[in-house]
Parts: sequence; structure tokens; C-alpha cells
Amino acid sequence: MLDNFHNCFERRTIGKSYLAIVQGRLPRQDGSCRQPLAETLRGGTKVSVIATAGEPAITHWRTVAAKGDRAVLSVSIETGRLHQIRAHLAWLGAPVLGDRVYRSLLPPNTSALKDKSVTLFLHAHSISFDHAATGERTTVTMPVPERFLVQANAMLGAGWEVRLPQSGSGKGTDERDR
Repeated sequence: MLDNFHNCFERRTIGKSYLAIVQGRLPRQDGSCRQPLAETLRGGTKVSVIATAGEPAITHWRTVAAKGDRAVLSVSIETGRLHQIRAHLAWLGAPVLGDRVYRSLLPPNTSALKDKSVTLFLHAHSISFDHAATGERTTVTMPVPERFLVQANAMLGAGWEVRLPQSGSGKGTDERDR
């Protein structure tokens, strides 16, 4: 079973879907970021930075709901770099709410890691893979945590819905290649 997962990750056939609450304005309602990422040490902590000589990294987003400068996003990734979603969204100008490290227009801030009371509003919502025994596509979905829902409801008002794309189809329609 573990070999199957390893092979799925190597072939990039694992579908990973996340929910994020962000603060800031993205360039579009949905899209993709293809900025390469490089790992580096900052204050003794490994972080990812946008770097032309970095490893390929592809993040897709779709706005689920928005109000003012905050939004709930459905995010999927084709690659799995360290802190990829957090680094890309911050670079795009909409860091994940509660992220003390990745901030728009600033380098990663590892000195902020001392405060453990802040909640990062990034939720691994589902994972899809080809079942080892049957070969059928299988999706495992985790419920959205209560504090995520409370924050989203406080921001957007009660009644908003999480409308995620079907597994493997969370790709945005436009590319972000600056």
C-alpha cells in the first residue's frame, strides 16, 4: 500500500485539495501560480522563497467566496514543495490568514514562530489516489474544522457554502507567470 502511495506521488497522480482563508487581493477569481521555489534557511528554519533557479512549483486557486479583502479559496497543487501554497499566495499578494512567516512583499519571517497561539487558516481538505487493490480513483475528504467555519462565517456571514471542484479538477483557468 505504501509503495502505491509513493508511486502516485512520484507520478504526480495524487490529487490534493485545500481550503484557505486569505487576506489580500488576488489578480483574478481563479488562476495558477508557476513561480519556482527554492528552500533556504532563515533563522534556523527551512522556508521556501521564489527563485528563478528554484524547483518547479504549480499552485492553482479558485475563489469559493469573498468579501472585501478576504476570501475563501479552493487550492490544488501539482507539485509538493515546502510551504508551496503559503509561499505562492503570499507572493501573489494574498497570504493565508494567520500565517506569521509568509507575508506579501516581504521575506519569510521566522522570528514570528515563537507565538504558537495563532491559527493558520489552511486546511488539507481531500486527497485522491488510485486504489492499490482495485485501481479505482479514491477520494478521502476531511471535514472542515469548526474554527475555520467560524472564521469564514464571521468574515462572510452565515450561509456561505464550500463548493470544491471534483477531485483532480481544481486547476485555475489562467496562469500567473510573472
